[in-house]
Amino acid sequence: MPLFYFLRATLLFSLIFFANGVSANLLIKPFRVVLDEKTRTAEVTLLNNSDETKTYSIGWEEKQQNSNGSYMDLTSATPFSATPYISHSPRKVTIKPGEYQKIKLRLKMPANMKDGEYRSHLQMKVSENARAPATESAPVKGMQIQIIPQLSFTIPVMIRKGPNNVKSEINYIKVTKNNKDKQQVDVMLQRTGDYSSYGS
Repeated sequence: MPLFYFLRATLLFSLIFFANGVSANLLIKPFRVVLDEKTRTAEVTLLNNSDETKTYSIGWEEKQQNSNGSYMDLTSATPFSATPYISHSPRKVTIKPGEYQKIKLRLKMPANMKDGEYRSHLQMKVSENARAPATESAPVKGMQIQIIPQLSFTIPVMIRKGPNNVKSEINYIKVTKNNKDKQQVDVMLQRTGDYSSYGS
């Protein structure tokens, strides 16, 4: 069954700017990983772009994409979760400012694995003990609260088993004016096949 996607250029630009701001302290390459019967290994490079040493725990998260493009966290693995079939190392990394660390992924594809696309998200989470609370040089009267954010970053990791039958087409492009009298571009995309599609 064909799937349709409705995009607006103004929304797309906002998402790009937001993503760049969030990932400023940790640069991740690539943004997604695709493994299949021919490509069974991959590397993800983490670059510490901050001025502090960072420690990250490497693990997995299960997410589901909603129709509006946002992700919802799942409490358990789905039948098409990639987690059981991929091993990764190391499990924890400490990266100094300006340095990088590679995370190695290896696919373990059983012979009886069903055709389809399996997906999970590789998570890089700041360890709780990665940053000690700051100490005051002079005593402070009254209650004091210190907030230390524990950031995490995720990228999708996909396994594709079986023939690639994905086809994506642009149905139409329409330029209109919004309520602020500014031009916007409406694009209708149609996808057929068993796998997800992405591109520039």
